[in-house]
Amino acid sequence: YDAEENQWVSSPREVKIAVQMFAQGGKLGCIMVQDLEDRKTYVIKKPFESDSPGATTTDIYEQCKVRTVAVHVAAKFNKLRPRLQVLFLPCFVYILTERPGQPAVIVEPVVLNHSKAPVSSSTPPSERDAIECFEHFSMHLSRCNF
Repeated sequence: YDAEENQWVSSPREVKIAVQMFAQGGKLGCIMVQDLEDRKTYVIKKPFESDSPGATTTDIYEQCKVRTVAVHVAAKFNKLRPRLQVLFLPCFVYILTERPGQPAVIVEPVVLNHSKAPVSSSTPPSERDAIECFEHFSMHLSRCNF
């Protein structure tokens, strides 16, 4: 998704997908995929249940669009040189044309040894302030549309 142009962009890719998952969580399994065009390795996060919430093709495109807009807005925010930068993991969609049903999957860069911590009362005040600043910035930038 091109957030600047607000449109989907398509390009054919040839990929190699690992046979088995290398990691898993409560709802998703992670599968390595190598893009033979750019020679980079990415991760497909696949729901265990094909009928789970967020698993439809429409849901996958919407999730990718939202995340891509967040990456775009964060880049604009970070250009203002805040004390703490806001980062979102970029993603894109692959349509696996040689698989049954040609499923759409979200693909993102490999990030190893990373843990996500929810924002809570134990989050340092400077981090909470950065998040609040980003929220205000994105609301202003979008003219209150998100």
